[in-house]
Amino acid sequence: MDSKPNDLILTFDKLKKKFGNTPEFKAFERKNSHAIDFLRFKRENKLKYYQKKGWNKPWIPITKNIWIKDKKNYHKGLKKYGYWQTVHVGWKLVLDKDDLKCKWCGKILPYDPRAKYCTDNFGRHRKLYNKVLKKGKKLYGFDITKNNHFLIKPKLWEYNYTEKGSIIEKRTDTERIKFKDIEFSINGKREPLTTKSRTIQSF
Repeated sequence: MDSKPNDLILTFDKLKKKFGNTPEFKAFERKNSHAIDFLRFKRENKLKYYQKKGWNKPWIPITKNIWIKDKKNYHKGLKKYGYWQTVHVGWKLVLDKDDLKCKWCGKILPYDPRAKYCTDNFGRHRKLYNKVLKKGKKLYGFDITKNNHFLIKPKLWEYNYTEKGSIIEKRTDTERIKFKDIEFSINGKREPLTTKSRTIQSF
C-alpha cells in the first residue's frame, strides 16, 4: 500500500489532536469525514483500486434506516408523522456483493445479513422469486442451491464502486422483468421459464 493515505491520516490525526476543539476544525472534519474514514477502511483492509479491474477485494457500504420526524409527512401505515431515511454508517468487506442485493430486482439492501429481498413491496419480490424457483424445479428439476444451477434474468439496477468509497446507483433500461426473459442454466444448458411474453411488474 502506498504511503499517501497513511500520510493523510497521520496529518489529520495530528491536526485533530491540536485543533480538535475549534469550530474551524469541526467544520473541516464534518466536510471531510467520509474521505478520512474511507482511507482508514482502505488501510485496515489493504484495499487497492485499479482503473481497469476496480477493487482488489469486494466491499459494500453499511447503511441503516432511521426515522425522521416530520409533521408535513404522515405515514399511513405507521399512523404517525415522519419518514424513513437510509443513512451511510460505514463499509464492510464481503465474500460476494450480490449476497447483499434483493434476489429479485438486484437493488442493494440496507445492511442486514438476514435481508434477502426488498421490504417496501409488501413481500412481492420474495413471492415472485420463490414462484420462479418453484416453477423451475417443477419443469426442469432446477435447484438454485446446487452447483452449476443458475437463475438468469434481466438486471434492473447497476452499481459502480468508485475509488473514493461511494456507490453510484443506476437504473438500467429494463423497465420490468418479463417471464420470457428468465432462464434456468443447469450444467451449462439453458432452459426458458416460458415462451409467453407475460410481464412481471417490478417496483
